[in-house]
Amino acid sequence: MSTNQTKIIDRGSETTFQCKVLGNPTSIICWYHGKEQETPIHEGANLTIKNAQDWEEGEYRVVQSRVLSVNIQWLHNGRRMDVAERIRTSEGDGNNNKNKNRFQVKDDKLGKHLVPSKMTIFDFVEQDLGLWNCSARNDYGTVWEQKDVKLLGIFDKIGKF
Repeated sequence: MSTNQTKIIDRGSETTFQCKVLGNPTSIICWYHGKEQETPIHEGANLTIKNAQDWEEGEYRVVQSRVLSVNIQWLHNGRRMDVAERIRTSEGDGNNNKNKNRFQVKDDKLGKHLVPSKMTIFDFVEQDLGLWNCSARNDYGTVWEQKDVKLLGIFDKIGKF
């Protein structure tokens, strides 16, 4: 936790601001100057101003965040699906020939810790039947979900009554 740090320095001198954060996972610390809220001027626990100039006078804000990257993979019948861009769609080539990528994958963020990944299959074909796996991995563990996609037979339909 950082405290308010008011500093008065001479033009041309040097000063350093510090932000100390403890926790796991490691925090990302970004510094902002003035009213700027979009683009940080520095990333890291220490902000050093060298050769201070008049335009550098003002308020400096520090924002701490924790972001864990999550590696999400989709597999179909044991083969990895190419969804590296996370959102992939296919519109075809204009000749009613669909290219091989008929899948749309969207990774959302719900709250601080939940990142659901949803796959939609367009123009479902028989080759899409089988075992589908989705796994998510980061530095703290791995979770996975597995679904077997089958065609309903007549007995499956009768059993629902």
